[in-house]
Amino acid sequence: MEYGFSPIQHLIRWLYRRMPLARTSKIELAHRAFERYPQMFQNTAAYQRWRETRELAAPVFHAALATPVPEESIEAAQALVFPEFGSPRVSIIIPVYGKIAYTLHCLGSIQRSQPHTPYEVIVLDDCSPDRTPELLEQARGVRIIRNESNLGFLHSCNKAAGHARGDYLLFLNNDTEVLPGWLDELLETFADHADAGLVGSKLIYPDGRLQEAGGLIWCDGTGTNYGRDDDANQPEYNFLREVDYCSGASVMIPRILFERLGGFDQRFAPAYYEDTDLAFAVRQAGYRVVLQPFSRVIHFEGVTSGTDVSQGVKAYQRVNQDKFLDKWRDVLASHGTRDDDPWLACERGVQRRALIVDVTTPMPDKDSGSIDTLQYIRMMQDLGFKVVFCPHDLRHAGRYTEALQRRGVECLYQPYTASLSAHLEKRGVHYDLVMLERAHHAAQHIEAVRRYCRKARVIFNTVDLHFIREERQAQIERSSELAKQARRTRELEYGVMRQSDATIVISESEGEIVRKEWPDIRVAAIPYIRETQGSAAPFHLRQGLVFIGGFLFDPNIDAVHYFVGQIWPRIRQAVPDMRFMIVGSNMPAEVVALGKEPGVDIVGYVEHLAPLFARCRLSVAPLRYGAGIKGKIGTSLSYGVPCVATPIAAEGMGLTDRSNVMIGADAEHFADAVIEAHQDEALWNRLSENGLEFMERNFSYARGLQRLGTLIDEVFAAPQSISSGANR
Repeated sequence: MEYGFSPIQHLIRWLYRRMPLARTSKIELAHRAFERYPQMFQNTAAYQRWRETRELAAPVFHAALATPVPEESIEAAQALVFPEFGSPRVSIIIPVYGKIAYTLHCLGSIQRSQPHTPYEVIVLDDCSPDRTPELLEQARGVRIIRNESNLGFLHSCNKAAGHARGDYLLFLNNDTEVLPGWLDELLETFADHADAGLVGSKLIYPDGRLQEAGGLIWCDGTGTNYGRDDDANQPEYNFLREVDYCSGASVMIPRILFERLGGFDQRFAPAYYEDTDLAFAVRQAGYRVVLQPFSRVIHFEGVTSGTDVSQGVKAYQRVNQDKFLDKWRDVLASHGTRDDDPWLACERGVQRRALIVDVTTPMPDKDSGSIDTLQYIRMMQDLGFKVVFCPHDLRHAGRYTEALQRRGVECLYQPYTASLSAHLEKRGVHYDLVMLERAHHAAQHIEAVRRYCRKARVIFNTVDLHFIREERQAQIERSSELAKQARRTRELEYGVMRQSDATIVISESEGEIVRKEWPDIRVAAIPYIRETQGSAAPFHLRQGLVFIGGFLFDPNIDAVHYFVGQIWPRIRQAVPDMRFMIVGSNMPAEVVALGKEPGVDIVGYVEHLAPLFARCRLSVAPLRYGAGIKGKIGTSLSYGVPCVATPIAAEGMGLTDRSNVMIGADAEHFADAVIEAHQDEALWNRLSENGLEFMERNFSYARGLQRLGTLIDEVFAAPQSISSGANR
């Protein structure tokens, strides 16, 4: 059994080599086998990792049902105990007028949510006619401010804000129940998005229906709660999004900005439209008003002021609508009417939409390919596109999907998106750009993209030329079946290129291969991006070698077998105390077994690489086949850790042997290069410094953004390719 491969790997390899077309990856074959025959594989390490991944990727759908509002009582009030911080970061302001049972319920939910952020709770009692004063006295850690006369909601909020000590003000209705993470999510949005000026929560009815995912304001000053009564877990309501306004039931704003704007505009006293007006004022000041859907609040709508707009305080809703319209008439002129499509209106600021389709949701702590996909998403956003991401497997990947949604990326997933084709049939006409990644999956989707995305330019991101990798693997393994597979992949890959408006390859060498065979294909070389991290620890505080790579990728499995079997014994003979760490996700049993060799340490998955790169002296990239340029080399150099690589691993990057990398063409020369770089401090320092400079010059984010922006400009300036595939 070659390299001691496990039975599952042999089965998958056998199936893969007999596929009629290269449309199913080995990973997908394994997943299908696990799903269909779990009893056969349940004792294998690969199956256990797959199960863990499935559990991780299970949809994180929130059942937000309200807890019962208890009867008012001294016991309920005495149970409220809040921490007291000398310097609170956030001031939670709750104006109240009666309804003490709801106030106690609201305070109790804040207590249960246990925010990580230092905060203070300010309750402003606007002359409540019930037991509010008596019962609030029983709560500990609550700052209570009482009006001598009834001032109304707006003046009470402004007064309370004047007493706040926090850097941020969080206005919260007392007829709410906040859910865990509610406060921290709002505050972190400001940290992640420097241009945010007002951030609001997603509001949910007590029975779990969506009440509001941000609000729409039309040209006549009337409003719409976006998504009202719909499923609160729909993808379109669950990504950070700029909105016309957020309901004042739960909004956060920097205190300094609130003060600069003069607080809530007093013309809207006693209540209604003051929150909408504040949102428009924040936007006029140059900041964004955004919905943070991971801040979830249950709102018992109508408890405090009722729902009848013809009487009581609620009557001011109509009065203040006219005042609001008069103040913002010029801005509202472009806001359309209620007859407009709310799906388009809810993102009225979006100028261009881009769809990115990849095999799965990027998991940047698991593999370098995910880092690359994430960088393309980020670049698209910086180039002014609203980005929608669709994983080929249509699975919600837990925290990884949510990380994209927090970035403002709309993510598609089952059961809400039945298929990419179904989504495109409904929304494809609105896309300006579609990026399809990886040949086998791009081939499955490009026909639907061309059919439904009539105005969109299509860019095919090869990631690397798959057929080259397969040709090299066939040569290494001397396999005629793999050679046939490589020819099929070659035809498939070029077929997708001919149907696209442009093709991205990862290196100029791959670009030349494409241009030589198909001169009419528009091709651009855009290498991956790696942020320069720097090197903190000096040579003498470092020891040992490290290999980093995801082990769902066959070349990595082959590489560590080659290194341990043919290179490592030569190194250990020269340096007996040398250690070698193998790091990476989805590590199969055959790689784990290499830990039996002297000096080899099996580390497995590591969430954060910085501590590892701070202590190792060298990284190794002993790949014998592959294509494109290798993320493991760039990542290592970006941390100032020199790398010893094979010519295959280093190709396409423009690296220079003994200047910014060490090259070993065979086992003997590879071992010699490792030994020399590990022992020669002057050589190590030169490689480290030159590697950092090389990465900053060639693989920085700014350089990648420039390259992608140029390609997109060229694509939109050129005539659109016809759906049959000829690229002009």
